[in-house]
Amino acid sequence: MPKKPITSKRERARNNGKGIAPCWVAFEPMWIIEDDGVERKSVECIHCKTILKADTDRNGTSNMKKHWRNCKLNPYNKEKHDKKQAKLNFKKEPNGETSLQTWKHDDARIKRILLGLFTVGEIPFKYVENEAFFEYTNALNGRVIFPSRHKIYRDVGRFYLDERSKLLKYFNNENTAIHLTTDTWTTSCKKVNYMVVTTHFIDDKWVMHKRVINFR
Repeated sequence: MPKKPITSKRERARNNGKGIAPCWVAFEPMWIIEDDGVERKSVECIHCKTILKADTDRNGTSNMKKHWRNCKLNPYNKEKHDKKQAKLNFKKEPNGETSLQTWKHDDARIKRILLGLFTVGEIPFKYVENEAFFEYTNALNGRVIFPSRHKIYRDVGRFYLDERSKLLKYFNNENTAIHLTTDTWTTSCKKVNYMVVTTHFIDDKWVMHKRVINFR
């Protein structure tokens, strides 16, 4: 049977494209001429090479989703059962000593750390799709599925709103003491004036923090 590969939808699913079912990341689309002579859309599992019908009007994605969750050769099906199981891990402390601790895969924690990496480190969003970054993180933990630069952009916006809400809630506590500092400067090229307002405070664990609360 002649097959004509299509890769656009799988690529869009891999990049978390809006409106694309996540299961598409595990299938290669193709066109197959069926017994009635009509060329219809099918998909092939990239793990077990099973071919499923995927005509938009006749089949949809129900069979794909079911196969994706139950494919025995899909590495994520095995790993998702191991995520709740803690593993022993050696952790290096700031003083140079190592300690034995338990570790388990946590997608939510990985997402928070990834957002912190891009915001605190001021890394361009497109770097999440850089091949070197992708290979490095896969070498550390092959279970992680990274979002596209567009999704990172949206998540950073939500991350900012969440952190702002936490900060406002903390400042509303009557026992909270904060100190404000300002800094102003003028650009040498366009002679534009800027001012930043920074708040400093010590939390309940006696750790000092600072947050930029306004910039104009």
